[in-house]
Amino acid sequence: MLIKSLSARVISTTSLLVIFSLSLLTYAGLSYFEQEFRRIISTQQSTMVSELAKEIDDKIELAARVIGRAAETTPFTTFEHQAAAAAELDREEELQEVFPAGLFFLNPQGQFLAGRPSPDFLKRKFQAQPLFFRHHKVVGDVYISEVFSLNSLPEPLLLFSAPVHDLQGRVTGYIAGGINLLHKDFLGRLPQMTLGQKGYLYLYDDTRRLLIHPDPERIMKQDVPLGANKLFDAALKGFEGTGYTVNSRGLKALASFYQVRNADWILAANYPLEEAYAPIRQGRGFFWGALVLAGAVSLLVVWPLARQLTAPLENLTRQIREIGQGEMGSPPLPLPKIRELRDLAEAFNRLQADLQQKKIRISEQQNFSESLVSSSALPCFVIDAQHQVLLWNRACEELTGVKAAEIIGTRNHGIAFYKTDRPCLADLIIDRDESPYHHYPAWQESKMVENGLQAEGWLPNLNGKKRYLFANAAPIFNRESQLVAVIENIEDLTEARLSHEETAEAFSVLQATFEATADGLVVEDTEGKVLRYNRRALQMWRLEGEEQLIRNKKQLACRVLAQVCDPRSYQERLRQIQENSGGESFDTLEFKDGRVFERYSRPQILNGTVVGRVWSFHDISQRRELENRLQQVQKMEAVGQLAGGVAHDFNNLLTVINGYSALLAESANLDEKEHKIAELVLQAGEKAADLTGQLLAFGRRQLLKPQVLDLNALIRRNEKILRHLLREDMEISLSLASDLGMIKVDPTQLEQILINLVVNARDAMVSGGRLSITTSDVFLDDDFVRRHPGSIGGQYALLKICDQGCGMSVALQERIFEPFFTTKEKGRGTGLGLATVYGIVKQSRGYLRLESEVGKGSCFYVYLPLTEEDLLPADGQEIERVRGSEKVLVVEDEHSVLDLVVTALTDAGFQVTGVTGGSQALEAFNLESGHFDLLLTDMVMPEMNGQQLAFLLGSKNPQMKVLYMSGYGEQHFEEFDQNTRLLVKPFTPDALLSSVREALGSTTRTSGGEGSG
Repeated sequence: MLIKSLSARVISTTSLLVIFSLSLLTYAGLSYFEQEFRRIISTQQSTMVSELAKEIDDKIELAARVIGRAAETTPFTTFEHQAAAAAELDREEELQEVFPAGLFFLNPQGQFLAGRPSPDFLKRKFQAQPLFFRHHKVVGDVYISEVFSLNSLPEPLLLFSAPVHDLQGRVTGYIAGGINLLHKDFLGRLPQMTLGQKGYLYLYDDTRRLLIHPDPERIMKQDVPLGANKLFDAALKGFEGTGYTVNSRGLKALASFYQVRNADWILAANYPLEEAYAPIRQGRGFFWGALVLAGAVSLLVVWPLARQLTAPLENLTRQIREIGQGEMGSPPLPLPKIRELRDLAEAFNRLQADLQQKKIRISEQQNFSESLVSSSALPCFVIDAQHQVLLWNRACEELTGVKAAEIIGTRNHGIAFYKTDRPCLADLIIDRDESPYHHYPAWQESKMVENGLQAEGWLPNLNGKKRYLFANAAPIFNRESQLVAVIENIEDLTEARLSHEETAEAFSVLQATFEATADGLVVEDTEGKVLRYNRRALQMWRLEGEEQLIRNKKQLACRVLAQVCDPRSYQERLRQIQENSGGESFDTLEFKDGRVFERYSRPQILNGTVVGRVWSFHDISQRRELENRLQQVQKMEAVGQLAGGVAHDFNNLLTVINGYSALLAESANLDEKEHKIAELVLQAGEKAADLTGQLLAFGRRQLLKPQVLDLNALIRRNEKILRHLLREDMEISLSLASDLGMIKVDPTQLEQILINLVVNARDAMVSGGRLSITTSDVFLDDDFVRRHPGSIGGQYALLKICDQGCGMSVALQERIFEPFFTTKEKGRGTGLGLATVYGIVKQSRGYLRLESEVGKGSCFYVYLPLTEEDLLPADGQEIERVRGSEKVLVVEDEHSVLDLVVTALTDAGFQVTGVTGGSQALEAFNLESGHFDLLLTDMVMPEMNGQQLAFLLGSKNPQMKVLYMSGYGEQHFEEFDQNTRLLVKPFTPDALLSSVREALGSTTRTSGGEGSG
């Protein structure tokens, strides 16, 4: 009866537990429902917003394709005049339907040509700010403007434009189309879309400006401040998805954000949480009511049944406790009449017998464990709670050299390891009041054993050797959780540590080398993902501070393609390298900012398998620039030598032409017409002489007469002349340094430099402007010399002349100093002005530099070396034409020039002996026993030059004067003393006679006078 009653009670109790369990399952189900409901709502909202974002992308891309296709099919002749543009625009009815806000044709400068419709506000916009200056997004060859609005039309507008090219690929114009974002066929339905009753969608750009919003007053405004909506801010940094937020109006909402890729916009949705999760609140109310009711019923049913069931169990527990206080040999428990309790008593009796057997086995296992620890190959020892050694195995004896018999039972185990009285790791577990850091800098708590410690480090002298040990100590507790002992295991890691340190050192050297190289290095895997890079690579690719980009393959590609000159060629080269993954590559990259890189790569091979690729980038920008400049300098030098040589030969001819023309013009045997012809020939010869003078100046072969002078004074002296050279719509501005040093140059040539540069600036300023002339003292350091080949370091006076003209392209700057090269129309320029300036500056040991930019004017920098010499007044005395009777030896290898000189001197009364070379001069000199008053010789002759001849004859007749003739300039006698005289070809008979008279040093006589030679 009792058995039946207990079973019934158990069944009733189980039933109640089942009911309660069902309540718990119901609660779990409701929780799952809430979670799934939130997930579904979030997923649906995210899907809707992402699909709408893709739809917007598709609309933008469609519009871009339409405008791009129209640009491809529009004839390039359409943009030649407005009438053609308007006619072509009338035929684009379908295109006007795609761009309802307007369709426009623009010229290459972005100026308005025609529009349908053509509202004045858009026409003014094009004129005020050309379309190509407002580009901010590119899809293919189509430019997409940023969204804008105008006072007359506050709706958000978007412009699409595409260039139209001619057969040579030049841009002849642009087609532009406008779309109102709120147009019904574009995004007009977006503001009317709702989520529930109060949820809505909106669109904004990366400047925080609202483009589309249900509230028209907020459109095109930046009224969401930073921090007002955290997910709004996160989306601007790249976040996409759905989350909880508080919007700028303080409303808690479920918000979704997705990027519009083709326009840098963000589409967002706000769904108020109060409305979105209303069903969840209703479910919670129902659940809590049911849960309270189930709990009340459970208490009413379970309580009395539990009391009846536990009464006999308490009696059995009391009997078991009494037996447990005795020893294991206590008699077994009596068996109750209740079946379940009887089974429990029988189980307890069996447990007691099993415990007795286990105690015996535990003793055997303890003996086995001690034997196992003692025989372990891992050094190990055990100490008790009083720090006495209980166990010291054989491996520990071998490690420390201390026998177990010497250490067990003592507290000296620390000396065995450290040779000093200091605690081991096991001691520190017992003495928790002492920090392990004082004794073990490299320690940590064990991750495997609670309250255990681990430490490692070098022991300098353990059993006579330096050892690196790893120690692991763990506490041993009794049944009452009291610490009774500590075991410490020791592992000798000396060899592994040495290998690790060698590897770490090698890696550190490798890393330092990787960072120290002057080239940019990048290592990537077979998928093109960057694994490693050095700091130089970041600098070269302009990625400093943006290291995250180099890990993002897509963003990195965008950044790289934006920098190189030819993105398509760059991508094609990468594709070829990827197809040939096992090959090396070498090429050159040119950047939009002028930088040039040498790019080298080779595969990374491990065990015969390609695992990646190593890229090396070497910046050769400076080398390329220096090479180009050196080539230009060499070219100018070669052209200068050619110009000087041509001028020298031409001067010989002009000497004859001008000389005989002058003689004819002075002859009394000619009639008036013949005199006029002779004068015309002489004038033409003099003009030709001026031209050869310019060639000699460019070739740096003309004769200079340098003087110490004040550059500022020369500029002020010529200021009035310079102002007359300019037109009325131009002004000149002088800024002259007050403490400018002295220079030593030919003043006439310096004036020519000044005038040529001013005239060049005048011609460049077609629409007028300001010409500024500045002087200052500058020092050219080593860095300047390195960046400007041909310059020499030192102290210089700088003459800077800047205009506000049209400027010059880079290609034009490379040729601007070449002789006969001019940008002026035919008949207006010889091309020798700047070439002459270049030659004079170089011959004056200076340096000439140009800076120019198209549309912004040009600046010429003339550097002239300073001198320490004092300023001296110039000698203005003129020498009259003279006659004489002295003996003159004339040496000239050009027969026509020799005949002219002999004729002119003979007519003037001189005793002249003319020969054509050095050997003939020696013969004539010896025949006359050296009795010559003057040696008149050409500088450059085939077998013996003039200097050698003068030295040879002068040693025999030191009293003989010397006068040189040359069609070159001073570089052929720059090593002579200051008394050396030179007659520059071409010259007239008057100039010849004056120079001869001056060289002889006798009293000057006019053409009709008499006197001694």
